[in-house]
Amino acid sequence: MKRHVYGYQCPKCGVINYPYRFFCKGCKKTAYDEFVEVPLPTNGKLLTWTELYTPTGAYEVATLGLCIVELENGVSSTVPSWA
Repeated sequence: MKRHVYGYQCPKCGVINYPYRFFCKGCKKTAYDEFVEVPLPTNGKLLTWTELYTPTGAYEVATLGLCIVELENGVSSTVPSWA
């Protein structure tokens, strides 16, 4: 099963926001209900990663992997290792 991750493009300035935000990180003027959903690239560069050994009670796992990736289109963000 292939998973798809989507970003949210601002129709005013074109910046792709990930994860979902209430306002555009580029122009700060676009509201969350105006973003256009766009698929993010599947290739990128792993910048750093870590593993949490005591995640909060919201997670039903013993450890939680997190990483920061920079995708082909320049978008970078912290994502769970399973995304």
